[in-house]
Amino acid sequence: SRLQTSAPRVFACGDMAEIGRLMTGTVGEAAAQGRVAGGNLCAMLSGRDGEMKDYAQVVKEVSLKVGDLELHVAGCPTGPALEVRMLDGSDDMTCRLLVVKDGRTVGVQMVGTNRDFRKHVESISAGG
Repeated sequence: SRLQTSAPRVFACGDMAEIGRLMTGTVGEAAAQGRVAGGNLCAMLSGRDGEMKDYAQVVKEVSLKVGDLELHVAGCPTGPALEVRMLDGSDDMTCRLLVVKDGRTVGVQMVGTNRDFRKHVESISAGG
């Protein structure tokens, strides 16, 4: 969480960082991680380890629209110990899914609509 590797005095950010078993891949997140990693390295080198900060990971989201097709995804995809729930409002032209772990929303996926997408992304950010 402090972007510190197992090697002494080595920190990682961007595509090289794995936080909570998740890798990152956006330029904005890499820049934010770089600021935290750099600050933590400076704190460590000056003997102020107590001033090191944890990196607060943001919920990743992507929205695409190509012609009439739109896709909106955020948070965790499906995987072990995750449940996928179809939301009301899904039909022949749209699909609205929540990814849930231990009763808490950890991901949202929508095709053909963005109805309530922001509300579900905010529930991921707020911890469910």
